[in-house]
Amino acid sequence: MDLISLFAVEFNIPSLEDDQRIWFFRTKAGRFYQDFRINNFIGLGWDQVSSDLIIDKSIPYDKKREKIEDLYPDEKRPGLILGQMDTFYNRMKENELVVIPSSGGKQITIGRIGILVEKIHHKQQYDEYPKCDYYHKRSVEWLKVVNSWQDIYLFKAIKAQQTISDITEEAELVFRNLFPVYISNDAVHISFHKASKAELSLANNVDLQAGFLDIMDEIAMLYGMESFRNRASIKIAVGSPGFMEMILPNIPVAVLSATVIGRIVMGKIK
Repeated sequence: MDLISLFAVEFNIPSLEDDQRIWFFRTKAGRFYQDFRINNFIGLGWDQVSSDLIIDKSIPYDKKREKIEDLYPDEKRPGLILGQMDTFYNRMKENELVVIPSSGGKQITIGRIGILVEKIHHKQQYDEYPKCDYYHKRSVEWLKVVNSWQDIYLFKAIKAQQTISDITEEAELVFRNLFPVYISNDAVHISFHKASKAELSLANNVDLQAGFLDIMDEIAMLYGMESFRNRASIKIAVGSPGFMEMILPNIPVAVLSATVIGRIVMGKIK
């Protein structure tokens, strides 16, 4: 067993798997953002297209496209409609992640995709919001709202996308905003977000990073290893506000020592 596997099991740290898929889903320029978020779903238009047509694998692609052309004769891109609906029904899977943007990209909300649903009970709020009455809907368990200041790189990555887009290649950007600690590519990623607009002094910045190095040296000492501080890396965008991400490499350890010392190490890191 290695240290990363130990941490994942003992402390329930999420892991970014190779087959983890993440989807970006537009909200009609933010119009349906509140409805999606409040009522735990996402909806897709083109109501005249039957879900049975999209799901039925025995119907050839050209036949499906011709049917959509008949239903929407003024639509210049029937293939785009078919592709988006095929993604919604056949490619998006339960438990995969989905990201939706608010108006102007001020916020995004990250959630876990659920089952297909027919009806949505729209909750009443003090502030009225536009309701999405699209026929095609999927339930979503929303996990976290991320403000635009939190990670400028994430917001740039998802700025120009279609109604539904596969953004799996940006998975690490999504994960570091969703989880303070996660595992990816045999490394532990630890993120710290600076929420205030106050400037971070040079001395405090140096002290913070020196503290990271001290933690790494203590881990190495506890395991009787040589220092691995030169193998660790860091990503920084400490604006006002901003973030800092520390990436610790895989560290192989004996099963016995890992079991005995693991909780001590995590206690010191906390």
